[in-house]
Amino acid sequence: MRVKRFDTQSVAGAQTSTTVALVLDPAFTNYTYSYNMGGDTFKFPMGPALVQYATDSARAACRQVTVCGSRTEAPTGADAILIPRVTRVNATKCAGFAKRQFLICVEWSLVDREAGKLLWLDTIAGQGEYDYAMSKGREKKMLQLGYDDLSRKTLQSLRESPAIANLRTK
Repeated sequence: MRVKRFDTQSVAGAQTSTTVALVLDPAFTNYTYSYNMGGDTFKFPMGPALVQYATDSARAACRQVTVCGSRTEAPTGADAILIPRVTRVNATKCAGFAKRQFLICVEWSLVDREAGKLLWLDTIAGQGEYDYAMSKGREKKMLQLGYDDLSRKTLQSLRESPAIANLRTK
């Protein structure tokens, strides 16, 4: 599944001077949403879109971001470790010509690199909706709207986090 990049310039706020290690583990990078309907199983690989979303959000919020696959790979120069985790994905099933909705929730945690202490935690929900009667490409549009909503809310949360802003003042 491909989604267009979110325009991070559209969200108010400034980049912090924080340096973070962004941990994108295999559960995140290979995430696949699947559901059953009418005896069939539908699978949507979301990993590449999630990687793009997490990387773009972190880079728009923090001065320097190093992407790694686990906490142990975090560079010693990082102020903290930032970890996204998908907690929920849901899409309403088609029922006649009703509106269809897409929901994706991602938990973000900020952990002190040295002590492993949790410094900040937030769960962000992105939603997209489309009218089933819309034109061709409606599911892609619904997913794009969900990712855009998730990206906007995530970037706002990261930029407004006192824990992230205060890392450099420790």
